[in-house]
Amino acid sequence: MLNCKNVAIYCRVASENQLVLKAQEENLLLYAKENGLDKYDIIIYSDNGYSGMNFDRPAFSLLEEGIQIGVIGVVLVRDLTRIGREHLKTSDWLHKLRNSGVVFVEANLSLKENLMRNKGCFGNFIGGGADYEYKYHTDRKICRAALG
Repeated sequence: MLNCKNVAIYCRVASENQLVLKAQEENLLLYAKENGLDKYDIIIYSDNGYSGMNFDRPAFSLLEEGIQIGVIGVVLVRDLTRIGREHLKTSDWLHKLRNSGVVFVEANLSLKENLMRNKGCFGNFIGGGADYEYKYHTDRKICRAALG
């Protein structure tokens, strides 16, 4: 299914709340275990007290470095807002991630939905309006038929 060396779990909270950050980590580790991602080495990257509007974060920078040198095959997050809250920059980052062959997984979706999305079955990760919704549902039907 996946061919990777490491799974990166990325956690971020804007407030400096260690309990919320720890809960995020635990939930993502559970998701990884339930979906067979724990058979790979897992590296946890956590930014505590950093806004999603700012992409200059210590752990996020280390995550990007791991992606660039090819040691990360999957990035697992709670949801897309953990990566960023500035839509254009987040969309650009996801586009680069997809082009590098790294699989992006959101824990609020099933692993199958994530894999379909990474194959381009849902169009863009971030979209808006009726055109996006129509494309999303059409692509989803096509991909479900293709994946069985």
